[in-house]
Amino acid sequence: MSMKLVTAILACFLVHTAPSAAAFDDVGFIYQGFQSSNLSLDGLTKVTDNGLLWITNTTKSQSGHAFYPNPINFKSASNSSAFSFSTQFVFAIIPDVPGKHRWKSEKSLFAVELDTFQNPDFGDINANHVGIDINSVRSKVSRPAGYQANNKNSFDNLTLSSGQPMQLWVEYDGIDRRIDVTLAPIAAAKPHTPLFSLPYDLSPILVQNMYVGFSAATSPVERGTSHFILGWSFRMNGVAQALDLSRLPKLPRSGHKKVSKFFTVGLPLICLLLCLILRPGVAFYLRRKWKFAEVLEEWELA
Repeated sequence: MSMKLVTAILACFLVHTAPSAAAFDDVGFIYQGFQSSNLSLDGLTKVTDNGLLWITNTTKSQSGHAFYPNPINFKSASNSSAFSFSTQFVFAIIPDVPGKHRWKSEKSLFAVELDTFQNPDFGDINANHVGIDINSVRSKVSRPAGYQANNKNSFDNLTLSSGQPMQLWVEYDGIDRRIDVTLAPIAAAKPHTPLFSLPYDLSPILVQNMYVGFSAATSPVERGTSHFILGWSFRMNGVAQALDLSRLPKLPRSGHKKVSKFFTVGLPLICLLLCLILRPGVAFYLRRKWKFAEVLEEWELA
């Protein structure tokens, strides 16, 4: 099984649910901070006093998970075609010191990776890129991280490992069978032009009923990495509602200062993944928190 070395993994999942669970159609939700959220939390994950979703802290060899509490219907029962979906979230990665994780490739995997480590064994184009992975850690397509502002014709590079909040949009068009990935800094409007698009039919990858959420893990060797989600919006069969960035919680001030000093020394090896993980046949009971680790242990830390 292929493995990719990174310091930390943050993922937004779709996970196959138990057959007995009732799924919801055309789900849409938005969290402008998480103080009043009803997410199911596991491991290190907690909601801070000011509403940050703190997936992991710098504790070694630990993981955390946060899932929307209800399963969602992602496919048509009549023709097995995958529905359109759209998601936006604002994230921040605050590293402590570099460490290494092994991320395993899996069957039924869709991931949008934000990768700051160049691994020639997997065809990485550089140490600061965004890519789409499907059933492999070798990207189907990848581009240097950046964006084109709506009032400019030029492309502006972004440093994924800056420690600053950034926005990510992932949109799947179930009719045109196309995935659009768009990245922008926190203060920028959503670019009209995606960073890249990939024509791809996700129908063979997705199953009908799944949970959606986040997962992250820290290094078993060195002090790890803090993963924060500031806001999250999701919509089935429509466009995710835009986050009101002025309402998002602030990152810890001390962590921000430490990150700024750290990045004047060198870049850590960080990979941020937006994933759709499908495990048909696995009994997944979301409300029994101990099940999270069992469902995910095969692809998390080796």
